[in-house]
Amino acid sequence: MPGATDVQVQSPPGLPKLVISLRKSDLERWGFDPVAVLDVIRTAYRGDVVGQTYQGNQVSDVMVQVDDATRRNVAAVGDLPLRSPGGIYVRLRQIADIRLAPGRYSVSHIGARTLETVTADVAGTDFAAFVAKARKAVAANVHLPAGVYLEFTDAAAAQSRSQRDLAINALIAGVGIVLLLSIVTRNRRQLLLVLTNLPFALVGGVLAVYATGGRLSLGALVGFVALFGITLRNSILMIAHYQHLVEEEGASWGLATACCRS
Repeated sequence: MPGATDVQVQSPPGLPKLVISLRKSDLERWGFDPVAVLDVIRTAYRGDVVGQTYQGNQVSDVMVQVDDATRRNVAAVGDLPLRSPGGIYVRLRQIADIRLAPGRYSVSHIGARTLETVTADVAGTDFAAFVAKARKAVAANVHLPAGVYLEFTDAAAAQSRSQRDLAINALIAGVGIVLLLSIVTRNRRQLLLVLTNLPFALVGGVLAVYATGGRLSLGALVGFVALFGITLRNSILMIAHYQHLVEEEGASWGLATACCRS
């Protein structure tokens, strides 16, 4: 997709694994039981306890397995001798296919479910717009098997949640501030004068966002909250000063006081 850069599949690093696939036809021809053959392979390469040895009061298990040199030699796996129920010795390669295959030593999980993560950086476009296009493209072109589902977790989603939380908290704080101002001023006209400056501050903030690219980021929203707080503080100080001039110095409440004595 246009805008996607540095796309990576976050798979854990893999290690080669040895795959032994028993051939049913050969097992039946030689009379082998598949479970018995697998038990022999497990005993030969992982070891199995066959008895115990005693040395004083110490009891130690006796384990059998093939020697270390053979265990480290992948090519020697097919030479493992097996005795059939009829007493005939055959090699493991005669009844099984042995091959190396890519494997994983760890699998990512989340909530008891296996997880595969695909990440990408976004360049030259807006996060939210890119995610919306990615959702549509995946829904149209990717067909998942049963039990597999997709989940988009991105910076845009986190930013959207943060913006929503910030807006809710700012709204609650704004309502509380208006209530407190109405209690302190005890004058509807003074309260309206304090709040009148907010639209002018909003205009300046919008122009600043437009001049810096027009993207309303979380930092810009925090800046708007700070701007409104500073504007309210300055308005409160100014109205308090005018009120002091009127009540303490006998000035008239009007434009002349604001222009000449502020």
